Amino acid sequence: MGKLVKVSGKKHFLDLSEFVRSVVRHKWLEHNEPAAYQVKKLREEITHLVKDRTRKQDQAELLEELEKLRFLLREREGGKNKK
Repeated sequence: MGKLVKVSGKKHFLDLSEFVRSVVRHKWLEHNEPAAYQVKKLREEITHLVKDRTRKQDQAELLEELEKLRFLLREREGGKNKK
């Protein structure tokens, strides 16, 4: 029971009953309309992959900007020491 509560909190459900209803809904869709379930599952996977790729690109761009700032700060510090 505690494990279910942890999972429901991790997946941002308000309470355990909402989590259970979601699981039952997914299982019902899977068995009642297998093709629709597969399409939904593929859509969720694609969305997850796109978000993950976008997040990695954002992190790479941020890292690049930080490196530029670091370089500029070092140049500025070097210029002050020469004066």
